[in-house]
Amino acid sequence: MMRLLFVLLGTLAVVSCTNEKQRSVNTIRKGLVVSMQEVDGNQFKIVNERLMGKETALYVQYTNQKVDTFDLASIDLVSYRANKGRAIQVAINGSLLQYYIGQPITSALNDKVYLDKTVYNKSQNLVVDLKKFMSTTTLK
Repeated sequence: MMRLLFVLLGTLAVVSCTNEKQRSVNTIRKGLVVSMQEVDGNQFKIVNERLMGKETALYVQYTNQKVDTFDLASIDLVSYRANKGRAIQVAINGSLLQYYIGQPITSALNDKVYLDKTVYNKSQNLVVDLKKFMSTTTLK
């Protein structure tokens, strides 16, 4: 599956091509801010996700208290550009951010990438809110 990301004036459009004749475009009109922390040498957990404004950002705090910030355009490249990027990418792929980088809204969140059940349940509830700010168009 080929994925292309388009970011225009704070609106995200994810184009998924399933074959040459048809593709779906998801447009998310709400930003997402995700805070993640390193819990051991090769594992990161989501500590907070919240919908806000139109900007999307990821904040990663390491055990040495250093913080990296990624905007939406660079989130898809985290595994290549960030310190411990592959471990961070595992958490991204199980969080709400997955919908911003091309996964279908029907993909489930992974409770193992959240700090605890409270954070996970809050994010589960945000999926419902996120759907209110998403539209899907099928192009032929």
